[in-house]
Amino acid sequence: MKKFNRCLKCGKNFKEGNLRYKVKILVSSDFDGVLNESEEEIDLHELMQEIENRESEELEDEVHKEINFLLCKPCRDVFVRDITDLEIKQITEDEDLKWQ
Repeated sequence: MKKFNRCLKCGKNFKEGNLRYKVKILVSSDFDGVLNESEEEIDLHELMQEIENRESEELEDEVHKEINFLLCKPCRDVFVRDITDLEIKQITEDEDLKWQ
């Protein structure tokens, strides 16, 4: 895997010793314990065919995806401000939303 040494947002190249911020985003599936389909509706043969016809990486990405990138200080500040504003907006608009 190629290691990038520049800001993902603005493209600034980082020199040795420059301040940089590593952002790590983890997106994983969540299961609330409820299956929407009854056992009669599940065709296991069809499900297995679908799984066999897909790439393993594609299947893994549906369950767990990790994204890593670097940001410079100005881009980091914008990123944090935007994500914080989004979080505050979501919480104030949706009483049932729970951040874990």
